[in-house]
Amino acid sequence: MPRNKRRRRGRPSAIAKLTVAQLMAEVDRRRSTVGALVAQRDDLTSQLQAIDAEIADLESIGGMANGVAPRRGPGRPKGSGKGHKRRGRGRKRQSNEQSLASVLQSVLRGKTMNVADMAEAALKSGYKSTSKNFKTVVGLTLLKGKKMFKRVSRGQYTAR
Repeated sequence: MPRNKRRRRGRPSAIAKLTVAQLMAEVDRRRSTVGALVAQRDDLTSQLQAIDAEIADLESIGGMANGVAPRRGPGRPKGSGKGHKRRGRGRKRQSNEQSLASVLQSVLRGKTMNVADMAEAALKSGYKSTSKNFKTVVGLTLLKGKKMFKRVSRGQYTAR
């Protein structure tokens, strides 16, 4: 039983239109560029080795070059991601005695307030936060705590 020949749909590729002589010429043209690329790679490798030597000199003098920790290279142990000491980057997380939800509930007891006023009142009551968008955090806390807070109208909340 003869097999059906599969037909290719769409237009043929540009390479399919070339003759063998044209293909060989293209292969030769690409091979000729290899020498220039190898020379460029060797030049860049020697520049990189010179930079590595300069970095090693600077690290031996002061431990770190320009206050930047050296990158992990061959022979340096890879960190597991856990247990690394903070290197002063980022913000420190604040610790509070009460959760934000309980602070908001005490602020809202017997009152109706909007999110901006609640955020201000929570900070005045002693809640510590380094958040740049503290009003957003308060809004999300209100949305999560449906058992603790009641939405009176648009943007207005009270404690249950």
